[in-house]
Amino acid sequence: MTDQSIFNYCNVSHQKNVPFSEYFQVSPLKSYHRVILMEDFMKFLAPSHWPVGQRKGYCWLPPDSNNKCVMKVSRQPNSILFIKTEMYLIKTVN
Repeated sequence: MTDQSIFNYCNVSHQKNVPFSEYFQVSPLKSYHRVILMEDFMKFLAPSHWPVGQRKGYCWLPPDSNNKCVMKVSRQPNSILFIKTEMYLIKTVN
């Protein structure tokens, strides 16, 4: 798979946010590391640590990409509204 094909796969329009706990058992992870689910973070911590109006979205693009960094637009209840996006490039080693 090339960097561009990975980028195209990751940016398909039908993607949706799925709770981490839907795919993984969270309780066993807690014995190895501190864990907080996005829903809990957004409800209890985001208002003071990541307030509305200060939320930046970060995305990556493969080197030499002509694509723009466009954050996913979603109408889901847990959608996060970003004030701007920051782009960074992932450099590959040949």
